[in-house]
Amino acid sequence: MSIIDVDEREELRQQTISAFRLARMSAEPVFDAVTELAADLFDVPISAVTILGREKQLLPGVHGLEIRETPRVDAFCNVTVARDSLLIVEDAAADPFFRDNPLVTGEPHIRFYAGAPIRLGGVPVGSLCIIDKTPRRLTERDRRRLTLIAQTVVNIMELRLAAGTD
Repeated sequence: MSIIDVDEREELRQQTISAFRLARMSAEPVFDAVTELAADLFDVPISAVTILGREKQLLPGVHGLEIRETPRVDAFCNVTVARDSLLIVEDAAADPFFRDNPLVTGEPHIRFYAGAPIRLGGVPVGSLCIIDKTPRRLTERDRRRLTLIAQTVVNIMELRLAAGTD
């Protein structure tokens, strides 16, 4: 893996988002269905497919929330994408990095977060995440399932680009 700075990675991410025409996504029924499945499978109230724009986190697929975007600065998915690996926060209120986050201290009162990166062309552009209002843990089997569902989202995005549909 080559070493590139944060600004270069962010520019590459935004170029990838543009190439896949993700910046203009809003409500996407196929991703809403995926997030509903993920919420049901993991028995959590909230699940989302996220894309990290420059200033906003877009939610083209969401279950359990009425919003379709959040300020990027508050997004847990920033960490998932920066790490480019599965991120699990078992109790956000007790986590020194997340405990003061407005999404923990206010609505939707996140206590548990697990996110798997969505990679297009090898570039992490967002995540598939599951959220609960109570602390919890994931088994190895759960971690694998979350990663597989995130890969399903990637496959859908790649197929849509290949088919020329947005």
